[in-house]
Amino acid sequence: MRPTNTSKQDPFIQLMTALPGGIERQEAAGQSELVHSESLPSDCNDKAALEAAGVKFGAPYPDDPLFCPVTLPEGWKKVGADHAMYSYLLDTKGRRRAEIFYKAAFYDRRADMRVRGRYSYSAYEEGSDGDHARCVAKDGNTVIQEFGEAASYDERRALAEKAETWLTEHFPDWKSASAYWD
Repeated sequence: MRPTNTSKQDPFIQLMTALPGGIERQEAAGQSELVHSESLPSDCNDKAALEAAGVKFGAPYPDDPLFCPVTLPEGWKKVGADHAMYSYLLDTKGRRRAEIFYKAAFYDRRADMRVRGRYSYSAYEEGSDGDHARCVAKDGNTVIQEFGEAASYDERRALAEKAETWLTEHFPDWKSASAYWD
């Protein structure tokens, strides 16, 4: 099974999606098909990192090059996010290895996948009030170090530099999507 190429659907079906809620239903159906399929987007920022972890990619489908067949390692799975255009590729420990975008709407159908490293930082986490953002280092989605709060772009940039320095000191290969998983 693979996602339906909605851009090649019967024009009557495309017309039906113009009814109230039709596009949203098409997006939700696309997410479900993707999650339950044996396919991933062909557009991927770091296939090599996933291949090193055991994901096997086939050539893009000739009639739908947006996707390609894949074989996932034992215990890996795809799960839908709260928003119908996003899904995640999870490893055996439930860690997000990649974020998948798939817009199934027939008029603007597209997909891509962004592989993520284990460690990262964010300078835009919710702060103690509405005027500040926290800067944190993360292991997946878990905060492992905080660097303070900032209100301005310049303050956030300074905290981000601290986060990058800290990550480089503690995890020298933190920018690699292949490093530190096991």
